Amino acid sequence: MSELRCETPPVLILAPLNDDARALARLVERTGLSARTCVTARDLASALDARGPDGVLFVVVSQEGASQEIGEVLNATFAAEPAWARLPSVFLLSRVARLPPAVRAVNRKENAPSPILLERPVKAAVLQSVFEAQAEARRRQFETRDLIDRLSQEEERGRFLLSELRHRTRNSLTVLQSLFSMTVRRAPDLESFSETFYGRLRALTDAHVKLAQEGATARPLGDLVFEHVEPYTCAAEQLHVEGPSLLLTERLSFDLALVIHELATNAAKYGALTVPEGRVSVRWRVLPESGMLALSWEERDGPRIEEPPSRQGLGSQVIDSFLRGEAETELRHDPDGVSWYAKISPRYFTSAADNDLVAD
Repeated sequence: MSELRCETPPVLILAPLNDDARALARLVERTGLSARTCVTARDLASALDARGPDGVLFVVVSQEGASQEIGEVLNATFAAEPAWARLPSVFLLSRVARLPPAVRAVNRKENAPSPILLERPVKAAVLQSVFEAQAEARRRQFETRDLIDRLSQEEERGRFLLSELRHRTRNSLTVLQSLFSMTVRRAPDLESFSETFYGRLRALTDAHVKLAQEGATARPLGDLVFEHVEPYTCAAEQLHVEGPSLLLTERLSFDLALVIHELATNAAKYGALTVPEGRVSVRWRVLPESGMLALSWEERDGPRIEEPPSRQGLGSQVIDSFLRGEAETELRHDPDGVSWYAKISPRYFTSAADNDLVAD
């Protein structure tokens, strides 16, 4: 969210007479708002262009500044506004019955918001009430903007999750074939094969269920890694996990689960988890200097990687989009195996215990 969305934007005042400009600015500030005065139509146009559709709360124009050029500036702003925006304008006129060129231009503009017309002299209490009403109306527009943004993000996330579901389904079939082949090679008889394969299939199903539930609550990092990697191993010694006990925020739980799940399925299809002697190490530590979380995934003793993948699929996009660029990450396809490294801001996790977790 930009700075303008965190703070209330200013009121623009165009009043060529200095005394008027100063008096209006003081009144605006008395209502708890900030003001910026403009001397000419060009100044007003520059301020509107520079700040964008949500960078101005409303505009106040005095009789002396209400020229045809000002009307054209306002109409150009109205034409460029998004659907949610209707920039309020307040005109202080000598006679409401005799409209200046700016107001006539705005009134002729199709779908332009109707200006507020006040005849001078205007009591300070009345002006303050009008300013407060326009500010509140504008804030309602900003709320609509934010709602539209959230709906758009949810729609984008829905499309991503649908693509991820399709990708995960294809992955699951490939992983299932790999688990089947590894279990057949190592099972001494049909009974042990059935028992082992059923156990791995159930663990794989549990991992998918847990992935669908990620992001609903904060999660211990160690639990997340075990639950999303262990189902793809054929022996306990294939997975090594080491790091302090940390509790992840909901957002990090979801994003990291997607990445760990993707790395685990790739390891089961092509990497270290395709062979019994293959190993995966997941380690993390909190860096003392910055407080950031340093996390690593390293594969070894799997099939040798002759060259990195020539194209980027959805799985690689999932990994690359981890925390939407808010973390430092590196994905490497070294000959010895795939490695992934991340540095994560301390705002995404808290310490869950003082004792380190070391498990093989």
